[in-house]
Amino acid sequence: MDVNEIRHRNFLLLLEQLAARGITRTKDAAQALGGLGSSYLSQLKGGKVMGDSVARRIEKATYKPHGWMDQPQWNVSGGKVADSVELDRTSEIEKLMQLLPSDERALLENYRAAGDAGKAAITTTSAAVEKQHMQPRRRA
Repeated sequence: MDVNEIRHRNFLLLLEQLAARGITRTKDAAQALGGLGSSYLSQLKGGKVMGDSVARRIEKATYKPHGWMDQPQWNVSGGKVADSVELDRTSEIEKLMQLLPSDERALLENYRAAGDAGKAAITTTSAAVEKQHMQPRRRA
């Protein structure tokens, strides 16, 4: 099996993991996988060859170690791609996420899926709100 097939199967595995977290819309999944375009995600899903830069971008966005996309991360069971080993930080992060209240967990998941532009907007808004709360209140 060559690296292109391995990357494709790992990509499908990541899509399954996103779906398990409730990220099922193509646009949202594309953002969670490094800000890919929706149509490009669909092309990759259909078997388009994934280059090195895209593989590294997806690894970074999903907190996988460098080279993760190039090594088999699955076992085949019932015709579905299934995660066979949890050797990376993602499983630990997910365990910690489960300890958060559901509203805070949803906020973090949305932030992670927002992409660079969305994260910048969230950070700017958060800083503005924090600044507003730090200002002394005027008395009438």
